[in-house]
Amino acid sequence: MAMDEDALLAKVNRTIKRQRPAAVRFATLAGEFQRFIKKCAKPAKRNTTVPQAFADAVGETMAQNCKIESLVRGTLKIKVASGPYMFAMQMQLGDIIEKIQAQCPSSNIREIKLLCSK
Repeated sequence: MAMDEDALLAKVNRTIKRQRPAAVRFATLAGEFQRFIKKCAKPAKRNTTVPQAFADAVGETMAQNCKIESLVRGTLKIKVASGPYMFAMQMQLGDIIEKIQAQCPSSNIREIKLLCSK
């Protein structure tokens, strides 16, 4: 009978070990970590106003014929409709950069490259 009791006790111990919610502890720690990040860390909002600053700098009509492609290391790449819009953008590049820098200094835009959209 002692063997049967030992086997039954071992089976009960294995069952108890399997039922322990180990993942709950990890989920709790992950949830606490997420709350800590949301509470303490500030989200990066750098360059979030560049499209608006660009639209303000070029005007509504020009903004409708341009599309910002990327902003990498201070270079703003813009796709522009060909023809008079491309010419007008080339003539205003210096003013546009100054206006964007004044409105959004964290963008660090130093130059604008124009790309022809087809």
